[in-house]
This record gives sequence, C-alpha cells and structure tokens, in this order.
Amino acid sequence: MDKLLCYAHFDEYGKVQPFVFHFLHSMIPLGTELVFISNSPISDSDGAKLSTICSRVIINKNAGYDFSMWKTALDSCHMSDYNEIIITNSSILGPVFPMKDVFSRMEQVECDFWGITTGYLVQRHIQSYFLVFRKNVISSQSFKMFWDSVLPYSNKRQIINSYEVGLTQWLLESGFKPGVYISLEHLRGYCQKAGKRLRKIDNSSVKHALELLAAGSPFIKREAVRNRVIELNQMLPGLENNLLKELFDEHSEEKKFICPLCNSSSKIRIRNVPDFRNPYNTEEYTYFKCGSSRCGVAWINPGVNVCPPVESPPADQPLAQPTFPQKLWSLLQQRAPGNLLQIGTGNEALTETFRKQGWLVTVSNDRMYYPGATETRKSALLDKPEESNQASTFDVITVLNDFGCLTNPSDTLKHCNRVLKQNGILYIKTPNCDSIQLTLFKKYWYGINAPRSLMIHNKSSLTSLLSEANFVSKIINSTGDSGIYTIRSLEARLNRWVSDAFEPNKLQRCLILLIRALIRATQMFVKNSGEEWIVIASKR
Repeated sequence: MDKLLCYAHFDEYGKVQPFVFHFLHSMIPLGTELVFISNSPISDSDGAKLSTICSRVIINKNAGYDFSMWKTALDSCHMSDYNEIIITNSSILGPVFPMKDVFSRMEQVECDFWGITTGYLVQRHIQSYFLVFRKNVISSQSFKMFWDSVLPYSNKRQIINSYEVGLTQWLLESGFKPGVYISLEHLRGYCQKAGKRLRKIDNSSVKHALELLAAGSPFIKREAVRNRVIELNQMLPGLENNLLKELFDEHSEEKKFICPLCNSSSKIRIRNVPDFRNPYNTEEYTYFKCGSSRCGVAWINPGVNVCPPVESPPADQPLAQPTFPQKLWSLLQQRAPGNLLQIGTGNEALTETFRKQGWLVTVSNDRMYYPGATETRKSALLDKPEESNQASTFDVITVLNDFGCLTNPSDTLKHCNRVLKQNGILYIKTPNCDSIQLTLFKKYWYGINAPRSLMIHNKSSLTSLLSEANFVSKIINSTGDSGIYTIRSLEARLNRWVSDAFEPNKLQRCLILLIRALIRATQMFVKNSGEEWIVIASKR
C-alpha cells in the first residue's frame, strides 16, 4: 500500500457512525492503509469492526484536537514507507462518488500537497478536513519539524491559527506548491447561479455546502447539516447509490438521546464540562437538554460520561459548601421545632444550627456520590431516602445541595410525600438550567457540578415532577442576589478552577458587579432565568 490515511474521530455519543465506516471503506480501493484514532471511547463491537479494515485503532486521551490526534497516528507509523499521506476527520459526510475520480484528477495537477477547498481565515490555506501530502513533502525535514512541534492545545482558535493555517504557510515557506480540488474561482460560478455572494472571509465548506456539492465536491461538512445550511433532502434525489441514501437519511435525523424524565428527544446543551471540584478527574462531560416545552431538563450523557474511579482529594481541598438558605431559615422560624429530614450532603454548619434551635435532624446521604468514590455513578447515587422511615414522620424535608444528583427524582419525591406529615413542608434548592448565567458562562457556570449533577432542572421539569408526586408547590425563581454563582463562575472562567478561598481583586469585583447588573437587567425581560430554583411544597 502506497498511501497512508490517518482518520481523526470524535463522537459525543461514543459511537462509530455508519458514515465513518462508509468513508473508510471508500478509501481501501485506492491502496490505502488506514489508521483510526479517536478522542472518544468506542464500544468493543465498533472496535472489532474497525480492526478488520484498519491496521491500527488508537483510543486517544481526550486532549487536543485533530492535529494532536494526527500527530499520534503519524508517530505510530514509518512515514517514509508511503508515497502519499492523507489526514482527514469525522467532520465530513461522504464521499458521494468514488474517490478514485478525485485522485485521478489531482494526479494531473502539479503540486506537492492538496486538499478539497481553500480557506482565507487569517491567511490563505488548504482546509484540513481532507489533506494529501506527496512524497517530496513527506520525506522533507520541514514536514517532520511541523509535526514535532504540534502540542495538544485546547483552544480551537489557536489550533486553527497555529496548525491549520500554519501548516499551509509553513509548507509554502519551505518551497512546496499547494493544490486545491475546487478553487474559489470555480466555486464562485456555482454561487452566482444560486444567487449567492461568495466572499473570501466565508467558510465556504459550510456556508456554500450545496454549491460545493454541485461543483463536484465528494464531501459535505456535517456542520452544514447541523446548522441547516444544507438540507439532506436537497441532495438525496441526486444520489443513485441506495446505500448512500440510507447513510445520509440516517444522519439527517439528529442522533438524539431520550429525556430520562419524559422520553422526549433532545439536543446538546453544553459540551466539554470539566470537573472543577476534583482536580484528579481529567474527564470532560456533555449535557443534553430535553426538547419538550413541558420538561426542558438538562442531563449528563449517561453512555460515555461515567466518572472513573479517582483518587480522593487532599483534606485541605474541601468541597464547596452551599450558601446559607435564608428563605428556609425564615420559613422554619415560623414553625415549632420538630422532625427534619435532610436529603443529600447538606451543610454541617446549617445542620448544627437547626439542632441548636430544637430540630431533630435526620441526614440521609448514604450512597451519594463523592469525588474519590470507587463506585460508578449509577451505583453510587442516592435513589431515595431510607425505606425504614415511617409514613408521616417528618415536619420538614430539605434537599439543599443534591437534587440534581438523584438518579430518579420522581421516586425520591414520591417517597418524600409518603414520609412527610400532612402539614409538612418540602424545601428544594437547585440550579436552573434556563439561567442567563448558564448562557453567559457555559461550561464554567457554577450551577453545573459535573459529573455529580446528573440533571439540571428548570421550572417545567420541577412542576411536572412535583405534580406527579402529589405535591402542591410554590416555585421561586432566585435572582442571585448573593452573587455566589457570579463569583464562582467568573473564577472558573478566569482560572478554570473553583477555589473556596477565592477572593476577587478590585478589577474582578468591578466585573462581578457589572455582570450582576447586566443579569438583573436582563431578568426584567426574560422570565424564569434566575440562577436557581427554590421550591416550597406541601402535600396535596
């Protein structure tokens, strides 16, 4: 085999989709040795299928993007054994026709390396979703120096500037000649026919995906499908191959997880959320959001993102304690002390205060997940309070910290209804997945406690759960007056780490005040957008 293909793969769901196998099989007739490298776990069955067609299957630690994966793949091979090296990734669908037609045409082009399209972001470059390097480039010191310099950057913009744009510029400076399968001039004619304006600053592989297909591109960028730049039904009639139709039909329906509460379809809400509370866990997590307006809960990917066993954090790095719940305190001041059930990790200082006020406090936190626990998340999470509790036992039940950590909140609430006295109160405080701060800070939002937060609720999901458990509820949308979410989110965004000893400097204090003022002003116009929900419920 005179060609080597390095395929960089990532899938949020930990699957090797059929379109990936279609691409890999399409390259075999060209005399291509395949190296498959993935930044996401894959199943044993997918691994077995890949092993039948690929010489190497590498599961990479999720660090860096495509260039870091390609470097790892190239390091596993003797590059001098090949006349051509191809790097590509799972961002494309296709090919829609045999690749031998593309390679036959490009053999007539005098160039040292080539790709399908050209980009003009920052500087002119060959887009890296499909790049081919010929023998004189492969055997050069410049090519080796480039790959030796590749680092696992986590900033996508830095990767584009340094590596995607940088690779073309570096090879140009080294005296090599680039080639492109579909030039900008060629594409411009198809855009004019479609009544569209083609600009250099556009990412033509996405914005003009349909015109590229008409111009003869063998690939479609998946981003164009996700962003609905191109509807797959626009191209399906032109595909004669039934297998291709099946593959693209399947991709046209978004791969969706089913909501664990209402069984509705979903979409990705937040990607690559790190575990800020435990420095020993280097995994990243994806949260999905229910598409139903009657639910809307966000939850963690249950398939890929199972937290592995990790070493316990040192004693001098305690977990964050929740803020003192003033609404709960005011509520209890109006009642005579009685039996109080505290579900979850709670707050030791608060528990002790309740006891001093005469409350008999029962803490139910067995089988709750903590950083450093050796159990998997499914077996380590609390499903419901102790079954030994008798019916109508408690005057007050609180869930201050861990409502989002419950594997089955519906069963937990039903059990709470059973053990709560008729005139008792259920108090829940939990982050709001419709919060403006989540939109602002994204994966750095303090309300996310990955991977311990299995679900992040909103008003609809809470209302539905409480009604199902036969509770009458008053749900209060907190506006975040304490500022704790803003402070912690800003700290995480600035330093990518949450420290309970964090003290903002003068500039950060000003920034916090500005952000809080902006959030409060926005909340005047956007309902249900506070940082957390406070539920005060009683039996129906």
